[in-house]
Amino acid sequence: MAKEIFGKTKIAFIFLTLSLTLSFLSVLILASPGVPHWFSGDVTVNNAPASDGLAITVKISDSVVAINYTKDGKYGADGYFYIEDPNNDRAGKQLTFYVAGIQAAQATFQNGKTSELDLAISVSKDCKDVDEDGFFAYDALTCSEGTDCNDAHGGINPGAAEICDNIDNDCDGKIDEIF
Repeated sequence: MAKEIFGKTKIAFIFLTLSLTLSFLSVLILASPGVPHWFSGDVTVNNAPASDGLAITVKISDSVVAINYTKDGKYGADGYFYIEDPNNDRAGKQLTFYVAGIQAAQATFQNGKTSELDLAISVSKDCKDVDEDGFFAYDALTCSEGTDCNDAHGGINPGAAEICDNIDNDCDGKIDEIF
């Protein structure tokens, strides 16, 4: 009789161990993250290569899922721009790409895919001279030819004389360089 009880206990123990192992494995499999979708491509603003440092933002619905920055008119060029799938639930979802906050393209998320996706936006040239000193304020998106480093002050512009006041009066990137 002892052999019979021991045998049933052994079978029950093996069954319990196997059940727990399968349960644990299924939790690991279900909780594991999905494979990212990799992106890279050219970025143009008004048909010209984008300046360095423009933000590339990717959203699913209204949630930001990835951010990258332009370099040499490209994004993801170093191979590191990927969109993760932390909960393994993004396959088939619509991705919307923005350049400096302006919608540029859409793509569908696919686990493990590498995609070349060029991004292009157009913006109106809107050079402003707020301080009316004859020099436009620089803005990477709207006025790339601007040279005024402080468009709120008429005495600070590329044509101004440098004076000793701890300010870059002539917009050359140097403060009081002649003193």
